Amino acid sequence: MPMITQDNFNTEFADPIEERQIRLFACREMSRQIHRYIKGMRGSKQQMLRFEESLKDLPLEEKEKAIASTLT
Repeated sequence: MPMITQDNFNTEFADPIEERQIRLFACREMSRQIHRYIKGMRGSKQQMLRFEESLKDLPLEEKEKAIASTLT
């Protein structure tokens, strides 16, 4: 087993399943925060539902990009 260093930690000891779960959690949390933002800005429930519908079938990478673009 190779020695752990700062240079090899991410490549040698990465867990792709854990990384995907973290990204999925971040996506869900950002979606929740956007709901709060829409609600706080007096947005309608219909706006929130349209936003959710637009993200529903996107793969994780596209979902991340879509959420990030709404926050900028």
